[in-house]
Amino acid sequence: MLCVPGWACAPQWASILQWSMPLLCVWRAGHSRLVEIGVAEGVSAIALREGMNADATLWLVDPFHLSRVRALNFTRRVARRTVKSCGNGTVAWIEKFSQDAVASRKEPIDLPLIDGDHLEKSVLRDWQEWSRFIRAGGVAIFHDARVFAEGWCTPEYGPVKAVDHLFRSTSSGEWTIIEEIDSLVVVQRSESAARNAETVLASR
Repeated sequence: MLCVPGWACAPQWASILQWSMPLLCVWRAGHSRLVEIGVAEGVSAIALREGMNADATLWLVDPFHLSRVRALNFTRRVARRTVKSCGNGTVAWIEKFSQDAVASRKEPIDLPLIDGDHLEKSVLRDWQEWSRFIRAGGVAIFHDARVFAEGWCTPEYGPVKAVDHLFRSTSSGEWTIIEEIDSLVVVQRSESAARNAETVLASR
């Protein structure tokens, strides 16, 4: 059973994430620059932090805006406490909307977990704005992006529609779906295609 610091043990989280967590644990390893867009209570953030490199940085992007009194924002308080329970690496909190946070982004990214606003247009915007920072050979993970047996996602979910549009309906050769489990979809950037794109951008 999954336990979040500050909460009673939550069987609903254990049920939802029993397959998702092992996948996060596999893909977090060996990375030094990770980003999570949409932190909520910090459950996936702590999974990323526990397994990333000891010298890694995890940027956590969430405005925590659904509270009139910031100091009493329950979700923010739980997220902070959850992520603080592990001391591995460095965590940088960016309490902004993703489209504002990316405006000052300069560092490349090894692995972003995209789990912010679930409207299709918002997922597509996050992908367009953040994917250009993913290094050649890097991976991205989409949450709530796949319909699966006895799951909660439907074909009308924004992340499901966005992933279908980006990676199933068309193929640019730059990105490939390499793993799917539960509601998670993992895509990887082709090293050769990424280098070609970087060369074109550099020549402009």
